[in-house]
Amino acid sequence: MQQRLKSRFIFAVKPQEAVMRKMFLSTMIVAVVASSIATAADAALVFIGSWRVDQGPSWIGTPPAYTGQQTAAFLFGGMASDYSISTIGNDPGSIDNLAWVSVVGAFSFPDCAEFPCGRKVSESAVTSSGGLYLNVGDESAFVDDWAVGPNFTNYAFRNAIPEPASWAMLIAGLGLTGAVMRRRRRLALAAWDHRGGILSGTDTATPGVTSPRQM
Repeated sequence: MQQRLKSRFIFAVKPQEAVMRKMFLSTMIVAVVASSIATAADAALVFIGSWRVDQGPSWIGTPPAYTGQQTAAFLFGGMASDYSISTIGNDPGSIDNLAWVSVVGAFSFPDCAEFPCGRKVSESAVTSSGGLYLNVGDESAFVDDWAVGPNFTNYAFRNAIPEPASWAMLIAGLGLTGAVMRRRRRLALAAWDHRGGILSGTDTATPGVTSPRQM
């Protein structure tokens, strides 16, 4: 009798194990697909546009002190963190993550011996007075002051966005995988219960024999 109980217990557990394996594999497939789409998007930076520092508002009006990324978001939309900035050109392979800025009182600094003059700084930070282009030493990537002319041009790049068709395929795949997983689970559990597995409490296929749960 112990041998029969052992064999029936193993048989009862197998459907659940199969369901778990299939659920795991399905989840892994979905994760790989999603990761592939995200990786492809992150790897492809595309040129969005450029601007000259002196195309910004006049320094006389105490304008905001913009970073390179903030200027790109202001001009082209989105979030500042969406952008990578370069002072070199529109080639995605030569991005230096720097931005040209104008500096208040630039003539007082050794790196600005004559007009026009600009400075390269991090794409994500500038010196400012409470966010304003106001006091000596303040910087902005979008202001009409010392950095005048085409030599002080910043180039904006953004991560490529997956095409709508790619997202549609992913969503459809998720829905199909979920439906298959639910159907397989229902069928496996129904078969498990029908054969007197652990869920049923007693071994219905062998009258009078108690399942391992009740022993």
